[in-house]
This record gives sequence, C-alpha cells and structure tokens, in this order.
Amino acid sequence: MSPVRPRGVGSVLVKALSIAVVPLVSVPLIYLVIRVSEVDPGVVLTELLSPRTGQLVLNTVSLVLAVTATALTVGILQAYAVVRAAIPFRRTVTILATVPLAVPSYVAAYGWLGVVPGFNGFVPAWLVLSVATTPLVFLTASAALARTSRSVDDVAQSISASSVRRHMLVTWPTIRSSVWSSGLLVALYVIADFGAVSLLRYDTFTRAIFNAYRSSFDRSLAAILGLVVVVLTLVLVVLYRRALRREQPGSVNVVRPNAVVLRGGGWPHAVVMALWTAVGAGVPFVSVFAWAIAGNSGTEFERLAQSTLNSVGYGLSAATVAVALGIVIIVASLRYRFTPANVAESMSWLIHALPALVVALSFTFIGIRLVPDLYQTHVFVVLGLVVLFLPNAISAVEPALRAVPPAWHELAQSLGMRPSTEFTRVTLPVITPGLLAGWALVVLVIIRELPLTLLLRPNGVETLATRLWTETGAGSFAAAAPYAVTLVALAGIPAWLVSRGLDPQRKMVVS
Repeated sequence: MSPVRPRGVGSVLVKALSIAVVPLVSVPLIYLVIRVSEVDPGVVLTELLSPRTGQLVLNTVSLVLAVTATALTVGILQAYAVVRAAIPFRRTVTILATVPLAVPSYVAAYGWLGVVPGFNGFVPAWLVLSVATTPLVFLTASAALARTSRSVDDVAQSISASSVRRHMLVTWPTIRSSVWSSGLLVALYVIADFGAVSLLRYDTFTRAIFNAYRSSFDRSLAAILGLVVVVLTLVLVVLYRRALRREQPGSVNVVRPNAVVLRGGGWPHAVVMALWTAVGAGVPFVSVFAWAIAGNSGTEFERLAQSTLNSVGYGLSAATVAVALGIVIIVASLRYRFTPANVAESMSWLIHALPALVVALSFTFIGIRLVPDLYQTHVFVVLGLVVLFLPNAISAVEPALRAVPPAWHELAQSLGMRPSTEFTRVTLPVITPGLLAGWALVVLVIIRELPLTLLLRPNGVETLATRLWTETGAGSFAAAAPYAVTLVALAGIPAWLVSRGLDPQRKMVVS
C-alpha cells in the first residue's frame, strides 16, 4: 500500500501525537542508560560476562519459549472453538477462557503452593504463566477470526481438502499477523513477570533485578540486568517486525459465518477447555474462596469499595488512552509511513518487557527531578500505565488495520473523502471487534497491575491489587480474599463484552 499524502487537521494531529509518544515511551530506557553510565565500564563488562548472567539468559529464554508455545497452541484452539465451531455454552466458555488473565501471577502461585507444598521450579512456573498468558492469545485470535470470512474455507471444503490442510492454507493466513502480535505479548509478559517466578523460586532476569534492588538497593546493578532484558526484547521485536513485513493486507467481507459442527456436538471440546481453566486457574480460585470462608476477614467494605473504584478508574482511563494512541501510531505507520510512529511502536515493545518495577523507578526518577508537581498524581499513574501497556493495545489495533484492503482507502480518496472521514465511515466499523478486544485486554491487565501503581499512586490511594499484595504479604489471606474475589468479578465484565462481540450466532460479523 502506497503511503497516503497527509491532508487536513486530522492528519497533522496524528503525526503530532506520534511524535509526542516517542519521548514518553523513552523514559525507562533513558533512565537505564543514566544509571549504567554511573558504573565503571569494567564492572559492567564483568557482570555481563558472568556465569550468573549466562544462567539467567538460559532460564529466561527456556521459560519464554515453553510458555509462548503453550499459550499459542491452547489460545488458538480456544479461539477457533468459540468463534468458528458450534460448542455448548459458547459465552460461558469464552468467559472461562478470559478470566485467568485477571488473576495476578503471585495469587496463582500462592494458590498452588497452598495445595502442593514444594511446587517450585521450571514446570510450576511454566504452568502458572501458560494459564495466565493464554487469554492474551485467545482474545487477539478470536477478534481476528471474528472479522475474517469463512467463504474461502467453505470453497476449500467443497473440493474435499483435508481439514488440516484447509486450515493451514486458508484459516492460518487470515489470523497469522494477530498470532504474531499475541505471541510477542506472551513472550514479553513472561520476561517481565515477577510474582510467579519469585514465589516459585525460578530465577529469571526479573527476579534477579528485584533481588539486586531489594538486597543492596543497588539500582545500577539492576539497570545493567535491565539492559540485557532490553537486548533480548530487541531480538524478539526484530523477529516480529520481519514476520509482519511478509504479511499482505487481506480482503474483508461481511458474512454470516456458519458454525462448524464438531464431533460429539462440541461437548468434548467444551469439556477440555473447561478442564484447562479448572487445572490452571481453578486452584487459585478455590484457595481464594477457601480464605474467604475460613473466617471473618474483618474487611472494611468502604475501603473495598474505594479500592474497586480506583482500580476501575485507572483501568478505564489508561486503557482508553492506550487504545487511542495505538490507533494513532498504527495509522501513522501504515498509512503515512511516518518514521516517528515506527520508532514509538518499537520503543513501546522494548519497554513492555522491562519489569514494571524498572518502569516505575524511571517515572519516579523523572517525576522527582523534572515534574514534582505531577509526581504521585492520578495523571502520572495513568501515564505510567499507558507506557507499560501500550503494546497490548497496539497488538490488537495493528492486525485489525492491516485487514482493511488498500483498495478501500484508494476508493475513499478517489471520492474526495478526507482521511478523518474515511477512517470514521469506512475503517472504524471494520476494526471495531479488534478495538473492543484490545480495550478489554488492557482494562484487564491494568486492573491487576501492581508494582507501578504501588510506587506511583498518590499517598493513601489503594487499588484492589495493592490491597491484595499488602494483605497477602502480611500473611492475612482471609483479609485478602475479598479483594481477590472482587478482581475476579471485575474480570468477568470485559470478558462478557468480548464474548458478545465474538458470538457468530448473535449478529453479522465483519470480516
């Protein structure tokens, strides 16, 4: 697709916002460079070449590969079953597939450790993180399948193509870019996760960075390890960008998909999907409810209500800003070939793999030194959350925009439409399912986010995640239970919204 020549105020605004995002997402990297520059180069080289660093690389890469492969396999199968197949209780299954995303990794680890003492090492970390990240793939792949047509698939079936070959040649190309995006999100999630690997005693870079900061308050050593994480992430981003360059914009048709009838009426598939959730997320759920039943937690309901409002407020506001900026960046990159937009996108992916603690420390550094009046305000928290979770929005927005045929843009231009008019009347209706999935995804992960909110929040302001962390850290599991239960309940709301958009029997699907 040839770049569009910018016209009108809307185009100028898109380019201006793309430029403004670059310094915002650069804050954590600038912070790391400043910290590392304060260390003697010999010390930096010794740390980078140490056997300990090599072991951390091996541990982190092994966990990333195992979890990503599992999440992609399970998530794609879940998405196909929900969107394309006729299975019982489709909407319930959709919610069950999404809910694990709302369970903080440290809560899931606590649940498993309470049931299986000695549940430590690689396999436990793989299981907990695989269950936690599968919804990332499920939501993105479901949105991609919901906006793609089954007409070509039906033609392939009519000429007796085998089901495996048909899906590889027809279905897979239509969701491939979405899968690459969600796979990158899963990999970055695993790299950045602290709670599960810490409690399950599996050493990765994130745990090592936190231990360096906690044990000696050595932010310079933590920054050195953080730069290694940036290099690993850069490799993943380069591979992701190369994969996307091979993608061609697909055709989009408005159809009413016919659900595929599975053997056994779809019951075996529904049962297997329910078992996956039960094994992975059911254990922490049972533990949480067991804490709640154990006795009177003494929770102040006023505090619980205020924490819920704060979590919802941060989730809705930051998710809305992130999706809006994601649209701006991808439009500027795809439509205008605007270099700052490409830089902003790549930088955001690099930041997403950093531990949230490092991002929080970088914003604390900037807030205290440059904008003290803005530091520890709600606006500052939202900015930090947007920077941390912007890739979640981009991963949903980019495949959706790539699915819009270039001919549609060219036709709109030939009719004299301004880019802003063409976007609202032509593009937006097509990408709405992907935007809804991306927005719900960001809301979910922000509601359960902990380290950044813990450090940047105004004094006296609590969220469900910070209260849950405080109570579990003190060993007050019964007191923590209401906050955990509320987190799970909140997760069901955006999951239900996504399920309505993904139900092919409910309405016409734009694909």
